[in-house]
Amino acid sequence: MSEVVLQVPYRGEHAYVRVDHAALYGTTSVEIAGWQLSRVTGMPISAWWGLIDILDLPQMAVGTTDTWTPPPVDPKQAAAQ
Repeated sequence: MSEVVLQVPYRGEHAYVRVDHAALYGTTSVEIAGWQLSRVTGMPISAWWGLIDILDLPQMAVGTTDTWTPPPVDPKQAAAQ
């Protein structure tokens, strides 16, 4: 089974998050728990948790763990990860 990958705002940039758990929180938010994925290798690098507005979810979905690949990065950014 493949998990959804979201592109979420994180620290002024975007992080790619593999969703392992999602639950409706109140009436307008979704609680997301999963793993932040490396922009270089696509492998999990840190646990991630957040609340996301339910209306923003469709625009954040960038694929599944079967279809998503890390975007091309600047070599300087790759060295920092």
